[in-house]
Amino acid sequence: MNNKFSLGIDIDGVIANTQPLIISELNAYFDKTYTVNDFYHMTPEEAYNIDRPQLYDFIAERELRLIKAAGPVQGSVEAIHKLKERCRITIISARTTEFYPNTVDWLRKHGIKHDQLILLGEHDKRKTCLEECVQLFIEDSLKNAEQVSSCGIPIYLFNATYNQGEIPDLVRRVDSWPQIVDLLEEKLARQN
Repeated sequence: MNNKFSLGIDIDGVIANTQPLIISELNAYFDKTYTVNDFYHMTPEEAYNIDRPQLYDFIAERELRLIKAAGPVQGSVEAIHKLKERCRITIISARTTEFYPNTVDWLRKHGIKHDQLILLGEHDKRKTCLEECVQLFIEDSLKNAEQVSSCGIPIYLFNATYNQGEIPDLVRRVDSWPQIVDLLEEKLARQN
């Protein structure tokens, strides 16, 4: 039996730094010049005059290019390597299942250690987090954080321009991977 702490982690916006790539793709397509910081005060839907389904379709059409081109979020590789010593790491993503081999290649290329990779092809991660007995989940989507925390699972919400707003009680904003490591080490020390 594995007694390691069960940690769930999202990929895009948490491990893979995809937001700047998405904005670049949207800028090129719509002939705009927005930067990441512009999205503290507006949504991509407002900036590019599209609705949420159109945004998801736009990203889905470019998913493979985004997967291949993204670099790791600063500090993620080292932090996950350190956390892997004490945690069972399950990566749970809304990425389309057909990109499983590409995602495995990306994780391997960047040396990101994990125990399991689950691509759902949808954004609702509640059922999977419960099935995998996730004890804490690291996420960047406020909606996903609200959903997963509604099942009693604490969330570290990786702070981003697109996830501002009120957060539920079980959700804590985090600003960096070193902060996540510190918080998790404190949590694990209290459990021992």
